Amino acid sequence: MWKDKLPKQVQAVVEEVYRALQTDSPRLATIGARTIIDLVILDKVGDVGTFVEKLTALERQGYVGRKNREFVAAVLEAGSAAAHRGIAPQVDDLNRVMDIVESLLESVYVLEELAQHLRQTTPARPSRGKPMDKP
Repeated sequence: MWKDKLPKQVQAVVEEVYRALQTDSPRLATIGARTIIDLVILDKVGDVGTFVEKLTALERQGYVGRKNREFVAAVLEAGSAAAHRGIAPQVDDLNRVMDIVESLLESVYVLEELAQHLRQTTPARPSRGKPMDKP
């Protein structure tokens, strides 16, 4: 399962967020989602300043693309709204938050290993002019 590939602290917060979702605690889940993103950033690029600076560093080091950085920034804003203004997101928005967080976790911690496995198990392309073997 992909959650097993996460650093232990990130994994623990992910589990807490899922429990918050199960107990109808949207503010806590959203604040937790923000925390997950912060932990990912700290793990991959360190404490490099504000969230804007952290997201820029995450992009520069290739962990997210420009569009994905914008998606992650939207989750950070939702988490800040929950933490600092007490905003409780609607169910659909909370699902969007979790989709973005899970996508980030998979792209940062899981997909490289999956791609590496595929690179190792996919047969090389035959050279041009050489007929392929028939089964």
